[in-house]
Formats: sequence, C-alpha cells, structure tokens
Amino acid sequence: MSSINKMFDKFNAINKYLFKKENLNLKEKYLYELTSYTISLIYEDRRISDVSKTKIEISKAIIEIMALISYLDDNKDFENEVNSYTKYLEKSIYLKYKDLIRGSFYHFDENKISDSDINSLNIDMIKLITKYHSELIKYYEELSNDFDTDSITLTPVLITTVYIICLKLYPNIEAKYKETLEYADSFLINHPLSQRYMIYLRSECDLLKRVMNHRNRFIDISNMLISFSLDKIYLNSETFETKFVIIMNYLSNFYFEIINSKGDFNLFIDKIDIDEIDKNYIKLIYEESLNLNHRLGYSITSNIDVYQEYSIAIRFIELVIGELLKYIGDADIYNDFINIADAKNTFDFENQYLVDKKE
Repeated sequence: MSSINKMFDKFNAINKYLFKKENLNLKEKYLYELTSYTISLIYEDRRISDVSKTKIEISKAIIEIMALISYLDDNKDFENEVNSYTKYLEKSIYLKYKDLIRGSFYHFDENKISDSDINSLNIDMIKLITKYHSELIKYYEELSNDFDTDSITLTPVLITTVYIICLKLYPNIEAKYKETLEYADSFLINHPLSQRYMIYLRSECDLLKRVMNHRNRFIDISNMLISFSLDKIYLNSETFETKFVIIMNYLSNFYFEIINSKGDFNLFIDKIDIDEIDKNYIKLIYEESLNLNHRLGYSITSNIDVYQEYSIAIRFIELVIGELLKYIGDADIYNDFINIADAKNTFDFENQYLVDKKE
C-alpha cells in the first residue's frame, strides 16, 4: 500500500467515525472538517494538474483548522465562545430567510435558534498559525496573497502534518474496505453514472478552455468547476462552503471586470437571469457558506440536505458561466456549454450510492 493510500484510509476512517457520532464537541468538529478537507485535497491533487483557486482555499483552511485545534487545547473557554457566536449567526441568517426555507429541505426550527450575547468572534489566524504551526506560516501568507506557492511541496507537507495529528488522536481507528482510497477509485469514480457525469464535465471544461477572450480566467473557472464536482462525485460534501464562496466571489469579480464596474455579490446575483426564488436560495447558500464555516467547526451537513444543495449550486454556477460567455460575445461556445450543462443535469446520481456514505 502506498503512503498516500495509507494516510487517506486513516483520514476517511476517522471522518466516517465522526460523521456517525452524535453530539460532537468542538475539537471533534474541527477534526471532522480537517479530515474532510484533506480528503478533498488528495482527490484534487490526483485529478487536476493545475493549481485551482479552490485548492488554494482548501489548503488555507487545513492550516487554519490545525491552528484552531491547538488553540482550543490551550483555551477551554474558546469552545463556549464559538458555540455562542454560531448561535448568533444561525439566528441572524435563518430568520432573515425563514419564509424561503420553511418547509424546504432545510431542517429549520425557529424555536430552536437561541439568543446569544456574542455577536462577534475575533480570530487572528496569522498569530495563531505563527504560534502553533510556524513551519506553515510562509505558505499561508503566500496562499492568502494569491501567490502561486509551490503546491508540489506544500500538499505533501499538509497531508503528512494532518496524518500525524490523526495518528496521535485516533491510533486505533482503521479503515474498512469501503472507507479506502482503493474503494473510492474503483466504485465511486468508476461508477457508470459517475463516468457519464465526468464525460459531460470534461466536455464543459474543454469548451471553457477554448475561449480566447479572458483565456486565463476561463481556465481558472474550468479548474474550479472540476474541483467542486469531484467532491460531489466522491460524496465529500463538507468542503462545500469554502469552495462555493471562492467560486462565486471569483465569478462575481470577473463579471464586474467585464462590464468595467464595481459591485458586491448580491448585486451580481440580481443581474443574473434566473428565477427570483432561486436567486434567494443562492443568496442564502452564499451567506451561510461565508459565515458558518470551518473556522467555527460548522459542517454544512449539520443543517441541510447537502447533496441536493450541491446540485442547486452547480447548476447555478453553470448558469452564471453561461451569462459570462454571453457578455463576452462567445455565442457558439455559450450555446454548446448550456446544452451540455442541461444534459448533465437531467440525472442526479447521489441517491444511487449515497448509502455508502453512511455504511
């Protein structure tokens, strides 16, 4: 067994153990996020040769979570602060959208959202990383400045560091066959429905790489779309919020660059030609993803049917990409891209083998 298989199997065994466990404490929530993000990093590193913007953010998140775990060990009050701040955010976000989400696939109960006396949480990540993982601070600063750091060096360092943490905390947890990288490759990625999905996805990305106007931008978008979709195929949903925010911010900034104007995410969404209810769902997803994230040990799966959420988000991302293709006047590629996206979204494969996530 290769070293990467051995480490992946450990991460996934711990991840599945924590996924099934009820009433996780904050450290366990961080470890759940940490293993999820590292699993995603391994998937992407093996499938995408370029360094995507999403990979940069996932790498940053891994460094942040490791620092937060160490900080939590030294500061027991931090868990109460995080829990209180999370309640504040949940209340402010969900009450804002309560008419939209009541009765939907969101597990929303207004009576269970508590008041909190904490409405801010200041975390100096540079300070924490410098104190607890000084060997990674250079990488983190480069990633934060969107500098193309040496991911060939960084990725093995991150994976190995996470493995040491996991080995120390869970020495006796071993992977069952369905939790191994071998199984993920042989069953999930090679599942007939996954293969069909990948054919459509590659076709979409090949089209985007043919765009000559703003070529580098569309190459970035292509890599992010693959990254986001790989987690959907592998049923690794916990990276959703980080990847969704970075993709939508990138598309939003690109849009305002094209029209030579300035604006925020909500203004950008309002300009996209889709149903008003869908727009509000996307705003909710974005706001939740931006605020209730890995720094709080907040798994998106704790509150929504994330697999349905992935389908909505990917479809919306494709619609936005189509709008950008229209804005730059590439009608032929726009038509082909939307036709492929429509075909890809006629089937949804999660429920076909979702049981493997929970077995």
